[in-house]
Amino acid sequence: MYGHPVFRCSDLRASQPYLRQAITEHELRWGGGEVDVALFAMQARQLRLLLLRYGPEVEVEPLHFDDFSLLQVPLRGETEIDCDGHRQRLVPGQSALVCPRKRLRVLWSRGCEQLIIRVPNALMRHAAAGAGAWAGQACAAADMPAPLTLVDGASSRTWNALLGSIIDVAADRGTPAEAHPAWQDYHELGMAVFLHTLRSGDDRRGSAPPHPACAPLPLGGGCARGDLAPAVERYVRARICAPIALEDLARAAGVSPRTLHLHWKRQYGVGPMAWLRNLRLDIARQRLRGLGDASITDVALECGFGHLGRFSAYYRERFGELPRETAAGRVRRAA
Repeated sequence: MYGHPVFRCSDLRASQPYLRQAITEHELRWGGGEVDVALFAMQARQLRLLLLRYGPEVEVEPLHFDDFSLLQVPLRGETEIDCDGHRQRLVPGQSALVCPRKRLRVLWSRGCEQLIIRVPNALMRHAAAGAGAWAGQACAAADMPAPLTLVDGASSRTWNALLGSIIDVAADRGTPAEAHPAWQDYHELGMAVFLHTLRSGDDRRGSAPPHPACAPLPLGGGCARGDLAPAVERYVRARICAPIALEDLARAAGVSPRTLHLHWKRQYGVGPMAWLRNLRLDIARQRLRGLGDASITDVALECGFGHLGRFSAYYRERFGELPRETAAGRVRRAA
């Protein structure tokens, strides 16, 4: 996402036309804090992915919704959502699908940064019809989720894998590695079905704590500045299936991204993002070599690879064989 900037400025008023065009018409009220507005955006097949921060505390009230819902995914800071009278506080590790019929108001804490996804309601209705048919139920195609649906706890692992896949596929649009349109549609519909089958927000209100595997670590992770690896590795292993940026690794270590990059190059000979990819590949190899019936697709998603073609290429580059060859060896040993 950080590789797809739209704009950055230090004037909230000047940013309003861009934000209204990217999301929808809205009222914005702000409090204390340094203004540092930044917007990054990617377009998937039907989804619009936005990464947004304001800097200060802000209150956002959209004025209307033109047949779409919003996914709110706080990456830093906290968010409080009031959607048609349903209230929920979100912290990193939680997400919420908001489908307002009447009114939506969102409070951002100071320094909050969020991934926001515009989801066409047509996609959600398609997912509702498909979920009903699969369960053998009479499900109207117009059925929509509750005004506020929370994603956390036991659902987080599957959700993070789905979200990572959507981001990876969207990032490849317009490149030689672009996935087939049918594969892109498969990911987006799968995400919508998953969201539709969660329990409704009516019985999940409140400020439930995030799942331990997704809770942010304290800055520095309790390690001395000269030994950054333990804090970074703990952070990564706790969320191996989730999207992770260089800024996230730096925050876990308690240093700037530049300092982390220089330290990693000096200590390990590669940058932190290359190290992260190699760690994910090593974990994937362990799982493929272990006994069990895990598929290559499942292992790739669980290890944070949303694009199977790139996963196979990285895997062969590192280990000299394809994932299916490793899995085949596991089957021969089991026999």
